[in-house]
Amino acid sequence: MNIQLERTKVKKNPYAIIDLPNEDYELWQKSASFYKGDWIKALNYYPGIWSRVTPQYFAFIESILPKIASHFNLGDSRIESLNSNYAIAQTPIEKLSKLQKIPHYDGIKNNQLAIVHYLCGEEFGGTGLFSHKKTNIERVNSKTEKNFIQTAKEEAFQSNLRGYIDKDNEYYELIAYCKAKPSRLFIYPGNVLHSAIIPPQCKLDNEIAKGRLTITSFISFDNDIT
Repeated sequence: MNIQLERTKVKKNPYAIIDLPNEDYELWQKSASFYKGDWIKALNYYPGIWSRVTPQYFAFIESILPKIASHFNLGDSRIESLNSNYAIAQTPIEKLSKLQKIPHYDGIKNNQLAIVHYLCGEEFGGTGLFSHKKTNIERVNSKTEKNFIQTAKEEAFQSNLRGYIDKDNEYYELIAYCKAKPSRLFIYPGNVLHSAIIPPQCKLDNEIAKGRLTITSFISFDNDIT
């Protein structure tokens, strides 16, 4: 297991990249087919479909957290909630909504971690963390959310953004990037602006074994992450 503990280049928020053994990839990719009938359209702005994970996955995530606890200042924090889903991105760039072309955040609290577990290769891009140029917002909270939403929506609807964001543009600066790799985990605070980075030439496939398959997890703790 290789663990990289990093911080974003603007406001030095923590993130981590963990590369696990190949056996991990084989285990969780095969597990995705167990619930083949459960795949449904994602309930948020995620550009694809979701399915539930096996119960064993939650224990797997809990076993990872002690290895990164000090980096995220978790200390003796306890998990309040843990949700994980398989996900396959499948929306072509011409069908993306305007708000799917800009970075988003998972919540406004400082006690949340997000984990992207890649079960696909680098041809499917990766995930980026961003800073919003006009407001200088990197992590959205209760004090900054209203301003960010208003400004970001105005920019999104007046601009001519094309496809998935994959680099700096006139509105956002890419401040951290994790390239997709089988058995790689990308871990970051859930209220940091982030987006899937999918190259324009990438062909999205709905098949589990051939598509941009990931497992996404959202974890809330009883203490804040710094």
